Amino acid sequence: MGSFKRVYNPVNLGLLWGNRFSVALRFIDINIVDELIAANVKSVEKNGFVNYFGMQRFGTYSVRTHIMGKTILNQDWKEVIRLILIQHADYEPE
Repeated sequence: MGSFKRVYNPVNLGLLWGNRFSVALRFIDINIVDELIAANVKSVEKNGFVNYFGMQRFGTYSVRTHIMGKTILNQDWKEVIRLILIQHADYEPE
């Protein structure tokens, strides 16, 4: 990290359009990489995806990020879904 400077205007939604990131793909069979990418792109187009990490993804502090992360790492998918659903006021747990 670097190039720090003090600014007097707050960061607001939509102002981070310049963020960039890199994605590293590992352990992919080079002989079928085109088919894998095409299949995954179609899956995202059809089903979308949930970005699980960070308060900004959930819009609440009711489930802390470290709790969600731990639950995902433990692959307790039923609990992950329950934690996502309790974020919404209209959800009533069984």
